[in-house]
Amino acid sequence: MVVFTCNNCGDSLQKPRVAKHYQFQCRKRVSLSCVDCFKDFLDDDYVSHTKCITEAERYGGKNFVAKPSANKGERKQQEWIKIINSVLCSSNLSKEEKNFLKNISKHENVPRKKPKFLNFVKNAMGYRVDVTIAESCFDKIESAFKEVNNKQINGVKNDESANDKSSGEVKQESKDETNGLISNGQEKKAKKNKRKLENEHKEEEEEEVEEKKLKVENSEQEVSGKLIWKEKIIEIIGERNEISLKKLRKKMIKFLPEYENEEEKFNKKLTKKLSKIEELVLEDNKIKRK
Repeated sequence: MVVFTCNNCGDSLQKPRVAKHYQFQCRKRVSLSCVDCFKDFLDDDYVSHTKCITEAERYGGKNFVAKPSANKGERKQQEWIKIINSVLCSSNLSKEEKNFLKNISKHENVPRKKPKFLNFVKNAMGYRVDVTIAESCFDKIESAFKEVNNKQINGVKNDESANDKSSGEVKQESKDETNGLISNGQEKKAKKNKRKLENEHKEEEEEEVEEKKLKVENSEQEVSGKLIWKEKIIEIIGERNEISLKKLRKKMIKFLPEYENEEEKFNKKLTKKLSKIEELVLEDNKIKRK
């Protein structure tokens, strides 16, 4: 994660904390310095600084070259963050979508799958976030991300085609001298790159299938947007013989944020639901198995 130093007070700040630091502590936005690359950023310029040099790059000297397989997951995540920023800069956004993406772009660990993305948004921005806006923004980000990946795949295919053509010419011209070794090497390299991108594309398709499966499972757990109380209560109790009513309330409210400010209504409904579960009994503020 990118870390900055405030040039006004000297505090060390992780990127998500900068906005609050500006709001509540150093209201005069002097500048920030990245602790890794030492670059200075004025006002909100720091938002675009999503990735900095690694320790290997810093101490590897001027001839340092990262391994192609190094930090594959991190590179994918950085591409995802770049797409978020590119979508934010586009004109095809409503005011609400722009405000939403401005908040999200300050984080570097934004999930690439929709269910996890929506959970992340709720945790990062609170349950007051408009889910419709969040879903709309995710769809636009995902669409842009897939478009970039497809261009990369097509680019490799075009390179492969060009390499096949050129390698054929090389075979013809230098067959006596090299016995086709150069062209064979080019073909193998192009095929290897193609398989690599196809495997990544296959992984994304499998993740999409998993996401759809999660949606089906979530829909089975909900009826007209309402939690199935009995199943969730039984799940929380698990293998216990009993649980305190207070503890059950605390766990249940996490799944029902709409009741956070309506404690009395929530308690009445929970008591009513408990009375209908034959396997359980409420005694002395404890829920026990019969």
